[in-house]
Amino acid sequence: MPRAKCTLYDPGIEVALVWRWPIGGLKGGRVVSELVSNVDVTPSLLEGLGLPVPASIQGLSFWSLLQDFRYTPRAEVFAEKTFHTYYEPMRAVRTATSKLIVNLEVSTSVDVPADIRESPIYPRMLGQLNAVRPPVELYDLRDDPWSNATWPTTRRLRRCKRICVSAC
Repeated sequence: MPRAKCTLYDPGIEVALVWRWPIGGLKGGRVVSELVSNVDVTPSLLEGLGLPVPASIQGLSFWSLLQDFRYTPRAEVFAEKTFHTYYEPMRAVRTATSKLIVNLEVSTSVDVPADIRESPIYPRMLGQLNAVRPPVELYDLRDDPWSNATWPTTRRLRRCKRICVSAC
């Protein structure tokens, strides 16, 4: 699917995570939507096993979320892509309501892998895919969950920049 694989749009960075561990106290049949990052998996596993989480581990445990206990979700997650089929550096910050993508090289709006070009949806999206992507993309995911219309305002970019800088 274009705008998924090899992108920093939600379909490209969201990953289904399935945990099954009845003996460990996990109950099935739930879907959660809180922001978690891949770096959070190791501390969550360690906590679930009753093992100490070393201070050098960067992630935050979401074990309490899995057990239906009080949980404070991340305010943001970070994503990056530097190389797939060619050098294409980009970085993103995703919050519950917005996403900032910074494209560090000029390129087409989406790098479409060869296998996707053979798909039936590719010809239907050709007009959207051949545009040049802007250096900065900022999306309000409440009104635009598929990230189709970037916010153009400088004021919003400044606010988002403050949020991103304070998160680093």
